[in-house]
Amino acid sequence: GYAQDHEGYLLIPEDWLVGGYEPNINVWGPLQGEHIMEGNLDMMATNLLTNKLEPHDPHGDFPDTTYPVRELEPTNPDATADAGTVPDTVPEYLWNPLEVPSQLQPDLEIPRVQGIAQFIWKGGDPAVDLPRVVLEHWVDDAWVEVQTSAGHTVSDTLPDILTAHTPDPLYPHDVAQTHYWWAAWQAVPHSGLRSAMPEGDYRLRVYGHVAADSSESWPYEVAEYSLTSEPFTVTPAAIALSMDETGITASIDGPSSGYRLIDLEGSSRGTNPVRDATLTWHMEDGSVLEDETLATITEGHSHFSVSPPDGAIAAEVSDPDGNHSILEIE
Repeated sequence: GYAQDHEGYLLIPEDWLVGGYEPNINVWGPLQGEHIMEGNLDMMATNLLTNKLEPHDPHGDFPDTTYPVRELEPTNPDATADAGTVPDTVPEYLWNPLEVPSQLQPDLEIPRVQGIAQFIWKGGDPAVDLPRVVLEHWVDDAWVEVQTSAGHTVSDTLPDILTAHTPDPLYPHDVAQTHYWWAAWQAVPHSGLRSAMPEGDYRLRVYGHVAADSSESWPYEVAEYSLTSEPFTVTPAAIALSMDETGITASIDGPSSGYRLIDLEGSSRGTNPVRDATLTWHMEDGSVLEDETLATITEGHSHFSVSPPDGAIAAEVSDPDGNHSILEIE
């Protein structure tokens, strides 16, 4: 029931008094909305419902809206013969939104939640290139595109995968530039339990375009290019563990550069509870003892209110998806 104009939301008095949506916009108080709407109704009666015509600029305050046409000099896309290749080294300057050290290729192992796979390549001029980056999984001796539960390919358009572009040199724009592209994927599934990305081998595949040699003016003719990152293995996440006199606290911590939701009761760049966590004691005699205590979730952590049994030398916390860690008892 809110009307939105340059005045902001016009709240009815009841909404303003109970602190409705952004009540601070109505700086005149609870009757601001009613005052403005009553003024509008009065104006309708005296102006809009009559044959009265008002000049749009009675005092000549506004300038002529006819502007001279200025033709822009055409700038054709750069010829990027090396598009679809990986540079030898990370460029001296490369912008990425995560503000982390950029990598040409992903690490060999990417832990769930905490790992981010990065990939850098030389691509086409943005005038013709907007690369599509998809996630592929090695299944039954073949690379297949990872799908969401709705049947969409996991890609930069969802956006599970982040992309960025940096030209070199940055300026002037009309000199020949090398166009570096960057992609990153955090090891988090598109839906479902975010700490349960299936283990296995993955890679990033890029589909892009470059200006064709025959292209001389807009609309430009294009040619396609494609390349893949080196494969990487998604592994279980490490569970952060601590113990004090109240028991054992466990969490799956998001990385400092994380950009994906991990848990509704956690933080993308902080602690997240371990869902369906189980506690096991490693005993001095080499045996293991399963603890039936259930964890409680509070402030982004899972907490077991327990004390170590006699003879325990370590505590292990795990979840049904294989994420785990062991804490030695001093």
